[in-house]
Formats: sequence, C-alpha cells, structure tokens
Amino acid sequence: MKLINLIFLSFLPGVGHFYLRMPNRGFQLLMVYSFVFFMTVKTGLFPKLAVAFWIISFLDSVYHYHRIRKGEEELDQFFLL
Repeated sequence: MKLINLIFLSFLPGVGHFYLRMPNRGFQLLMVYSFVFFMTVKTGLFPKLAVAFWIISFLDSVYHYHRIRKGEEELDQFFLL
C-alpha cells in the first residue's frame, strides 16, 4: 500500500478505507457523507458539517494507514457504532 494512493482515494470519504481493506467502515462513512452532502446540496443545511465530516474521514484513513504500516492489528469496525 502506498500513502499517495491512499491520499488520492481519501478525497471521497470511505474510499480510502476500502483501500485499507476496511469495507464495513468505508461503506458506512460513504453512506453518511453521501446523505450529508445530499442534504447540503438540496436544502443548504449542514455545509460546515459536510466539510468537518470529510476532514475527519480523511484523517481517520491516514491514521489507520500508519497503524497498519506499524504492524498493529486493525479491526474493521463501524465508525459510528
């Protein structure tokens, strides 16, 4: 796994987690972000929440990448549960 690939894939929340072989977490992040983004576009609500969620998802994928590189075991847990 390369960090540069992860960074490019993490521009869409959840996809970076799929790259890290964490599909449960990635799917949940992708669905929640899609809902928040849809609500932002349709109603104009939550624009700061969409940006904050994107940043959290990006940093979370980079965090898990570094933990995997160190050899620590990562569980594919759900993000919000």
